[in-house]
Amino acid sequence: MPRPHLFIRLLLSIASITSFTALIHRPPVALADASGSGSVTDDNIEAQVSYTTPSQDGATKCSWQRVKGIDPVTSGQAISERGSGPVLETLYFRECNNIIVKYMWVKNSVPAKTAEVAQSKVSKLIPTLLARTAPDNDKLVVNVGTWFWVPKSLWKPVSVTAHIPTTVGPISVTTTATPKKVIFHPGDGNKDVVCTGPGTPWRSSFGDHATSDCSYTYSSASHISDSRLYTTKMSVEWAITYTSNLGIRGHIMDKRIGVNSRVRVFEKQALSR
Repeated sequence: MPRPHLFIRLLLSIASITSFTALIHRPPVALADASGSGSVTDDNIEAQVSYTTPSQDGATKCSWQRVKGIDPVTSGQAISERGSGPVLETLYFRECNNIIVKYMWVKNSVPAKTAEVAQSKVSKLIPTLLARTAPDNDKLVVNVGTWFWVPKSLWKPVSVTAHIPTTVGPISVTTTATPKKVIFHPGDGNKDVVCTGPGTPWRSSFGDHATSDCSYTYSSASHISDSRLYTTKMSVEWAITYTSNLGIRGHIMDKRIGVNSRVRVFEKQALSR
């Protein structure tokens, strides 16, 4: 017959295993409060995306973490995913001040869907293209390199953070548009010129023999075209990505924004820009 203290320890061990197993297999779902604009709807999360700053994370040190533990029953990896394809879910725990608040199943599609909602708002924040050329558009010259660039003050990321205010804390997603490339379409039938970065502003001290990665040299004057002008286009390619406080990040799309211009290219040498 087992000794009393061994029997008690055995009961506590069984209770602990049962509690943990129930926690892994039947955690509560994350049902969110509705606020803000736009919407994200899933089996486990239903909320309207809010663009206000989440308050709960600021008051205490809270974070979402993916469950990565050992199942005490099988001594194997704890169940942290369920479902398949578009309904795949991951088990997270909400921890505040080093104390686990709650376990929740979160659909893997939630961060991407929230980011897509915020993407339209990010696109509106992308600054209007302010491109520069040297020489100016009405003074371009055959066989003289035309420099083009975007002011560095405009060459910076823009971000929007959206969050879903769940009952235990916000799931936040920051969508960011980052400028990557400048694309110049010369309009004379030749290929576009693509350069990484904003380009280098031309200065008179450089002289006409200086070179730039962001430049194009016309070989024929624009008077050969029907309109006697070339239709050019200057564009900036933005990479739109997202990060989530669930530790998930991804790429949504590349967005190219450009402005058309009509330029005159003369068939003579320029003495100055």
